[in-house]
Amino acid sequence: EALAAQDANVKNTAIGGLAGDYILDGTQNTIIGYSAGSALRGPTSGVSSGHALGNNCTFVGHAAGDNSLGSRNTVVGSEAFVSSGDAVDNTIIGYGAGNGITDGPGNVLIGKSAGGAMTEGDYNVAIGWAAADALTGASNDNICIGKNALGGTANATTSNIAIGTGTLEAAGYGGSGAIINMAIGHAAGESITTGSSNVLIGHQA
Repeated sequence: EALAAQDANVKNTAIGGLAGDYILDGTQNTIIGYSAGSALRGPTSGVSSGHALGNNCTFVGHAAGDNSLGSRNTVVGSEAFVSSGDAVDNTIIGYGAGNGITDGPGNVLIGKSAGGAMTEGDYNVAIGWAAADALTGASNDNICIGKNALGGTANATTSNIAIGTGTLEAAGYGGSGAIINMAIGHAAGESITTGSSNVLIGHQA
């Protein structure tokens, strides 16, 4: 049953079986989809980044934001953002996008599986099919646009700009993480693993 536990004094809209079914005092949430927003509770669940949790979220899609406790998250996509814990201020669009985030704030992830393995990364932008889909650890302030851009990265990497299919695809793979690189062009910087402060422009640069 949708909104099965909510207090009558809060303002939420939910459509779908088990949608928002644990909300107690969270408010101004819009939830559409089976089991979407199922873990949202409200301010009683805690505080993150100085703000009460469980308010002002929009979840659309089967199990979207299923385990989210956070606030001000906008999620559209089946099984997107499912492990999000108390993460706040994220915008997630696409099947399975951002489904490993636990406490990272301020990420924008658009595309199937975009940022799919991201856990605690902050303020990353990933747009494209599987963009940054393997990014893990404290990976912050990255911008990647394109299919598989930063897509093979497994270790923490920070402050990279990757634009184009497969750009910086191995950054951080097997190492401590490449940082502060800019690659623009199809497969530009695809072999970089731990380098830093590189500028690569052009096809396979």
